[in-house]
Amino acid sequence: MQETAQAPSSPSQPASPTYLPRFSPPKLLIIQAVITTLLSCLLFYLFYQNQQLKQLMAQPSVPAVTPTPNLSDLKTHSLSSYQVSYPNDVNLAEDQGSITRLYKWGPTQKEGTELYDGFSISFEPREIPDATLNEYVSVKIDEIKRQSGIIELLSGPRQTALGTYTGFTYAIRGLGDYQIIILESPSKTYFMEISILVSDPGDSAFQSTVDQILSTFKFIANSPTPPPVSKMIIKYSPVSTWQTYTDSVSGYSIQYNDQPTPPYNYSVEVAKNQPGTFVTCHIATSGEFANKKICPNWFTIKTYTDYDNGSRRDWWTKKFPPDSTCPNYYQDLTIGGKNALMGTNDCASWGSTFYLIPKNASTMVVISMYGYARNNKTGEISVNKDFLPILSTFKFSN
Repeated sequence: MQETAQAPSSPSQPASPTYLPRFSPPKLLIIQAVITTLLSCLLFYLFYQNQQLKQLMAQPSVPAVTPTPNLSDLKTHSLSSYQVSYPNDVNLAEDQGSITRLYKWGPTQKEGTELYDGFSISFEPREIPDATLNEYVSVKIDEIKRQSGIIELLSGPRQTALGTYTGFTYAIRGLGDYQIIILESPSKTYFMEISILVSDPGDSAFQSTVDQILSTFKFIANSPTPPPVSKMIIKYSPVSTWQTYTDSVSGYSIQYNDQPTPPYNYSVEVAKNQPGTFVTCHIATSGEFANKKICPNWFTIKTYTDYDNGSRRDWWTKKFPPDSTCPNYYQDLTIGGKNALMGTNDCASWGSTFYLIPKNASTMVVISMYGYARNNKTGEISVNKDFLPILSTFKFSN
């Protein structure tokens, strides 16, 4: 048998190793150039964005209001410092004598509730001596940030314009989403703070009406100087049915109503029964906080023993330097037969009012409460009608 010759099998070859491609020097230089160019573009973009953020408050925006109003169909409301016009179907209210509010309700809006169908525009002049517009706006933004959880800053601040007037605008969320516009008067003696709330579930063109009203706003030059305010006298008038608190440090007494008092529907009691301090607590009889004790320092009395027997105003200013953007306004008065000094400011949301009542050369009793007590239109300072009955029960017992 003839054998068939077979070719010898080839031995298995080991796998060839894998090598990364090698680039020639020209290709490597090209890649490096591309990478360098991309990095340069990225760095330039980041620098540009940073510059844009730095100039946020310096860049003018599109004017807030541009339409030309038809004044023939509008009413005009004029004060000593500004004027504004509005349609016949818009309501006007003056709060605290200095705040003008224009508002209109939609068909579903109910009285006594937050605004959910309609619009509201408030105009409030703010006299802030020695403060620039930028400083005032910065203080307002800081105030909002301190109230985190109550008020939220939605956008801004950024520059804006209302007609020929320039200022700043920003948006906040509280009981609704508000647009705030702050303008500086041409005389640079005060600012105008405009708060705008619009809710239009029925497509009633409320925003168009708001724009029309804002386009009519104008400052009035050469506002008159407010007349001097006469001295107030708060006579001692005790109430037989009220509770009496007597302080053992400075020897004063004051009364408070511990029974529910409509329409406020809360009772009052002493929060801190300790010498030198009197704080009221409110206990609501209905609503969300029914039967819960709330001590918000709405009405407090504190005794200081470092009075220097000099100017009450100077002593207070040194002890509590005022904010340059919300100065104190003062008024002389008598409380319980004692010469006293009343001060008020519109710092924070509610403002505050205080009464400095010296007992002797070293003891000063200070009564503090919430609320701004000055009419910015007339310059008049008045006692809050809700607190007047309480102040009328104050006296030193010795």
